[in-house]
Amino acid sequence: MEKIKTYYKNHGFFQTQVSYKVDSLFIKKGSVAINYIINEGTSYPLGSNDSLVVKDFKIAQLLEKHRKESFLKNGERLTVENYNAEKDRIENLLKNNGYYAFSKDFLSIKINALDTAQTGKLQVITYIPNPDRVPRSNNYTTAYNFGNIQFISDG
Repeated sequence: MEKIKTYYKNHGFFQTQVSYKVDSLFIKKGSVAINYIINEGTSYPLGSNDSLVVKDFKIAQLLEKHRKESFLKNGERLTVENYNAEKDRIENLLKNNGYYAFSKDFLSIKINALDTAQTGKLQVITYIPNPDRVPRSNNYTTAYNFGNIQFISDG
C-alpha cells in the first residue's frame, strides 16, 4: 500500500488514502484476490513559481530571464517528472551560460504548502545553493567565457 501512496504523491496527490479488501468470492487454492480502495484526495495545482532564494545576483537574473521556460507551470499538478525536469533545465541553463561547475545537486526546489488550505494552490520556492546540502565548492558561481577562437584548417 505504501508504493501506491508514493505513486500518487509523486503525481500531485498528497493526501491519498489506500485500503484493501480481500475478495472471498475469488479465493482459490493458494491464491487470493485483493481489491484496493483508493481515495486520491485533493490534488493541489501549482499557484506560483516566482520565489527565488539565490545568493548570486547574476544567477538570479539569468533564472528570472528564463522563467517562462519552466516545467513547473501555474495551474498544473506537481509531478516528480516535472520536478526533475525543472532541476535539469536549471542545471543546463547555467552550464550553457558559463557556470560549468554548477550541478543540480546545488539547488533545491521546495513546495510551500502553508497557505494551501486558503488558496488551494502550492507555491514553488527555488533555492541556490541548496540550504540542506552545502556545495563542495563555491566555484559554481563563477561564469566562464571563451575568448577569441581561431580555426586553422590543413589544406
